[in-house]
Amino acid sequence: MKLGKDLAELTAGIDQLYRSTPRSDGFLDREGLIPVAVAEVEPRTLRDYDEATAELLALRGRLGAEAESALRRDYLDEMIDSLLALVTTFAEGEISFAEQVRRQIRVDTQLVGEDVLEGYRAIIRQKLDEMGFAGSALADDLARWEDKVRVPVDAVLETMRALTLEARERVTATMYPMADQWMEPVGVSAVPFSAYCDYPARKVLMNLDFPYTRFALKHLATHEVFPGHLVHLTLRERYVAEGRMPLDAAQLVTSSASSAV
Repeated sequence: MKLGKDLAELTAGIDQLYRSTPRSDGFLDREGLIPVAVAEVEPRTLRDYDEATAELLALRGRLGAEAESALRRDYLDEMIDSLLALVTTFAEGEISFAEQVRRQIRVDTQLVGEDVLEGYRAIIRQKLDEMGFAGSALADDLARWEDKVRVPVDAVLETMRALTLEARERVTATMYPMADQWMEPVGVSAVPFSAYCDYPARKVLMNLDFPYTRFALKHLATHEVFPGHLVHLTLRERYVAEGRMPLDAAQLVTSSASSAV
């Protein structure tokens, strides 16, 4: 648990460094490095990004002797490497976008094969044909289907609310007891996302500038709320408080190895 505490304090310190640098007033810049923390963490005081790098490398050097398991060692190593890449980015050091993606969120930077893409197109074509949307280019037929099933703007929030209620019932019945949890859909505009889980306020922000089908809203209800981000963060908050997860699990760290958790 000591490694987790040290990592959490160091990450909070890097977040403070990031927030102390003048940036735009954009939504994502205001999030900082840690948009959500479900437990109190005392930030490590850091003079600059050079000190942050040195502290991260020192922490990495302790993993072999102090990590509770090989799995925990490997995860912490990936998390530290993510933060090292983020620090390089914040300090405006030399790092390519491909390296940022690979090291920060641990995604292989390779193109999806044309055979895979063609497989997806074939499935879409088949389903559109079955529903009677045929005779034109795939993109045109898809657009016609989306126009027909689009949810009116004034019905988006109520539809999202109904789908979220259904998702909560299913999660409670089959996964975790979540009947006491809720996230209210709230309309916003001029933001860089379609939907956003505001866990501290227990709101899911819905960008009403975007068009939605009922199927798209079902995806967002399950991704943002049940069994997605709300359930994930509720469990992390509970497990950290109970001592079942280390302190670093309390932090939702942007563009890092933890993003896949």
